[in-house]
Amino acid sequence: NNEIVRNFTVEALQELGCKVFSAESGEKALALIKERKITPDLMITDLIMPEINGKELTLKLKKISPSTRVIITSGYPDKHILNIEELGKGVHFLSKPYSIQSLVNKINEALSSLSNLENNKSS
Repeated sequence: NNEIVRNFTVEALQELGCKVFSAESGEKALALIKERKITPDLMITDLIMPEINGKELTLKLKKISPSTRVIITSGYPDKHILNIEELGKGVHFLSKPYSIQSLVNKINEALSSLSNLENNKSS
């Protein structure tokens, strides 16, 4: 169940000290970001969702918050169903099911790519 996975991930991230905003759909996530004027460091989304899928959500998010890093998760074993490169820099893929440790590793990878981009801008 998507709600169980979302709640598990939110609780795990909060225990790690992250400030987390959660939404049950891509459209609600975009509305939350716009209404609260949030510039998230990272968004974690599923590839397959109702309303808009993770790819569409990522493209819309990048228009309003280009620096936000994205982790797209999917239960489909082959990440080639998604051409991650066409979504631009800072988009990462994580296969489901995932452990807390693999999620943390992917978050670190995604956020370190943000620091590397910022460091390259200042040189």
